[in-house]
Amino acid sequence: MELQDETLVAWTLGNLVFDQEFWSTFPSYILTVHVTDDDITRAYVDPLLIEGYVPKGVVDKPRTWQLRETAALSSDEFSLDHNRLEYVARDETPAQTATRTLDGDGTIYTRNSGWVNRVIDGAESVELGRDLLPTGTFDDPDIDDGRHEGPLWRFSRGSDSNGPEFGYDGSGGIQLSRTADNTQRSILTTAARVPLTGPTTLLGQYRHETDTRLELLVRWYESTSGSALDSVSIDLDRTTGWERLERSLSTPEEATYVRLYFRLYPPDDGEKRVANFDNIQLVEWTDSATSGGKNYDYLRVHESSTIEFTSSSQSDEAISWKALD
Repeated sequence: MELQDETLVAWTLGNLVFDQEFWSTFPSYILTVHVTDDDITRAYVDPLLIEGYVPKGVVDKPRTWQLRETAALSSDEFSLDHNRLEYVARDETPAQTATRTLDGDGTIYTRNSGWVNRVIDGAESVELGRDLLPTGTFDDPDIDDGRHEGPLWRFSRGSDSNGPEFGYDGSGGIQLSRTADNTQRSILTTAARVPLTGPTTLLGQYRHETDTRLELLVRWYESTSGSALDSVSIDLDRTTGWERLERSLSTPEEATYVRLYFRLYPPDDGEKRVANFDNIQLVEWTDSATSGGKNYDYLRVHESSTIEFTSSSQSDEAISWKALD
């Protein structure tokens, strides 16, 4: 979104209805413009998610994720806060800035509000990160009659597979289950191959309290079709309750897409085995010289660095970042 000589330009709003399942076709928007005889007085976008070829309004993380992605591409006349990306004519509210020094040895900081404007000192020790999986909380982000249906994910859907009782924080989660009678693995994977360009870190929470094999399979691809370029298989350890998942993944040089597979194997005998997942994030890293900081929600700090943060909001908590526990 931008203004050119007082003309509002929306370069793309995505697709309202589309019958292909590529990651780039899932996000879309409704644009609202307030006009008079003389001027545009206000303009803003409301994100949509095209799920099952149906456009649906979104809330919570997917909404924020889309607004921040668009803000990074838009002109500065469009202000960004928690809930809206909008232009208001003659709104001259100044941006709020704050300079802070962050320490770390590979420490990951997450964003509550505000974005990185620039790294003043220690730029070589800072990486910017953006989550590639906007619906990995498995909450209920789309506006429809379904509850906790896990949009943009594929898994065995049933009353015993997804919902708040299976989540880390009681707001949503996914459960894979297998019995000795099953002949195939139970799989949780993304709905499509996810585009990427750089190294990533997989974050999340999982619970796996039995001796059945639980595997994370990562496959990288050169395009949206064709066989895998490379892959890695990682066995996830047995837990004693919920545990944090953090895995660094190196993207092969020619790879432009990735897909994750969590796979629970059938047990040899005995009762049903389960594994639960929540808050799955795939953070892609880039160096701090990259422009467009409004869409980066993570910082990885390797040494002490001084960073200038910015926010369009004037609230007392407009700029807030915290170290990942």
